[in-house]
Amino acid sequence: MKRALCFLTAVALVIGISMAAQAQDDAASAPKGEKGFTMLDANGDGKVTKEEFLAASQKRAEARFAKLDKDNKGYLTKDDFTAARDKARERAKTRKAKAGTQQ
Repeated sequence: MKRALCFLTAVALVIGISMAAQAQDDAASAPKGEKGFTMLDANGDGKVTKEEFLAASQKRAEARFAKLDKDNKGYLTKDDFTAARDKARERAKTRKAKAGTQQ
């Protein structure tokens, strides 16, 4: 039980980081919140139902899981998370370096 809870917490953390990065990308290309809302509103009725919200979250979680599970083994190891964290840190360093040279 404790292992499952730790695993779910780690998955939630990775998904949260991924969603934060997505939000930053969306903010640059659309009016605040518009693109994200449109993506969540699957039937285009101007409302996001709980089902639409959960379905979109599930799709993002599945996509993130697939990205982390590089060798398609159907589960994630601590090494998978470590590799993803290291890659994210490297991307952040590169972005920070680029931002520093543009000022």
